[in-house]
Amino acid sequence: RNKQRGDKYCRHLFQAEIQLMLLINNNEGKSVTEIAKMQNVTKGAISQTLKKIEAKGFVVKNSDPKNISRSLLYLSNKGKNVLNNYEN
Repeated sequence: RNKQRGDKYCRHLFQAEIQLMLLINNNEGKSVTEIAKMQNVTKGAISQTLKKIEAKGFVVKNSDPKNISRSLLYLSNKGKNVLNNYEN
């Protein structure tokens, strides 16, 4: 049942969204700036895609306890389920 639900979400994701989710999953707790540097793209490029997957509930942003103005990125449980189905 969960696999079917995850498959449904996968069909509504663009390749850039899946790639960003994979990157966040492999680098949880990194900031937008750090993710952008890893991909050699601008923060704006990451932010555009991030807004889309955040609105779908696949990513959560938590404030950095060391710097309140900085957000750290994590996959939500929903995002992890979608990736698990995507990779299988």
